[in-house]
Amino acid sequence: MQTNTSETTIIITKNINKKISYAKVKSEIIKLDKEPALSILHLLEKTDGNESTELLDEIEQRLKAQKDDIEDITIYNSLQKRIETLRTRIGRQINDNFGTLIRSLRNNHGYSLKDVANITGISASYINRLEKFDRKAPSFKILEALAKALDVSVSILIEAAGIKNDKKGPINMAHLLFMYDIEVSNIVLTAEQKLKMYNMAESIIRFNEVIESNEVNHKHLNKQI
Repeated sequence: MQTNTSETTIIITKNINKKISYAKVKSEIIKLDKEPALSILHLLEKTDGNESTELLDEIEQRLKAQKDDIEDITIYNSLQKRIETLRTRIGRQINDNFGTLIRSLRNNHGYSLKDVANITGISASYINRLEKFDRKAPSFKILEALAKALDVSVSILIEAAGIKNDKKGPINMAHLLFMYDIEVSNIVLTAEQKLKMYNMAESIIRFNEVIESNEVNHKHLNKQI
């Protein structure tokens, strides 16, 4: 039994207060095969993965200009929300250091992509694409899982991924190392070399803490004597 356009519109409108997935609305737009929603949907699909402020501004202007021609408000709202979702990806382009660092850490542990996938619950194909810079910067949840599996500070992965940190105060050393190209003796450091430098600095700090603690204990013993 076929559902006509008016019936489909009513069904969607009745669900306006319910959470409807973009995939479902996308399916409805394709099924209705009606302009201008279909054209805007196609533009969004082409933009997915190649987001830019200019492109999304153009699509949003077109969507707003043709709002009255889109009969169902749920379809309009879903397209608008999709534009906002794509906007959040801008500025989250993955830093070149990140993929190199993940691959280096994985190899240092002797892990295959499948090993890391089994430990983290993240698909091997996704991890592979991260290593090849073929993904946007991952979510904090994914970074946290990778950090735990690869035995590295999550702050290092955050900085290496190029995720902006608006925290005020002293600059984290990981930010300096992984957000910028670092040159030593006219040689630009690789992500692996930067990680070794970071770990070396942490080791020095821990060593100094032990020395200072021993000195305090020694002075305390001398006073008792």
